[in-house]
Amino acid sequence: MLQFENVLMSDAWFADLPDQVRQALSDQARLCRLRDGEALYARGEAFDGLYCLVEGSIRISCSTVDGSVGILAFIEPSQWFGEVGLFDRRSRAHDAIAEGPCQVLHLPGQVLDTLLANDPGMWQHFGLLMANKMRQVFVGLEAYALMPSYVWVARRLLMIARQSGKVDPAQESNVIIPVSQDQLAQMLCKTRQTTNKILRKLEADKVLRCGYRHIEILDWDGLWQAAELHRM
Repeated sequence: MLQFENVLMSDAWFADLPDQVRQALSDQARLCRLRDGEALYARGEAFDGLYCLVEGSIRISCSTVDGSVGILAFIEPSQWFGEVGLFDRRSRAHDAIAEGPCQVLHLPGQVLDTLLANDPGMWQHFGLLMANKMRQVFVGLEAYALMPSYVWVARRLLMIARQSGKVDPAQESNVIIPVSQDQLAQMLCKTRQTTNKILRKLEADKVLRCGYRHIEILDWDGLWQAAELHRM
């Protein structure tokens, strides 16, 4: 997939893979296109392989019997996802829905099985992919349990930006995070009122600007400070 090489190489996990492994994954990947609102997969469906988003945004969410929807994360270009089922072969735990038109690379399960049978050392690479995400989950749980809401909102915004590869220590220009205020509140498990109050405070401090279905980061140093972190 030469046309997506720059996108793929912007992901640290993929870029760190041995050349032959990167080539094998690229050669076997199939391009899929999704319309806005179309499901890539749904909760309860069988594992069907590994994915990498190369254009657009994918919403990872869950729903209840009464129709309530909880947003867990947004997948941004260069991110690989869907690897949990590779290890436990259980059904999908969440829904993956296109937020606008998307292009996704798909490595089917049978292709992965063949690659792993031919090169069992690949298991370590996929294990690292899952381990990196588990570390982020536990960092998030710790933050949610112990930190004030203001700090947690700032850290969540940084986490979203880092997951999408948009945090560059040398970058000074503004960056758009494609998350609405309501979606952020759902991701944080906070009320809309609480989340909006914190966002308004960050806006007043000129750290960010809220727009239609997006949040624009204006001051990275200010956001790191609000998150009570040293800038990387």
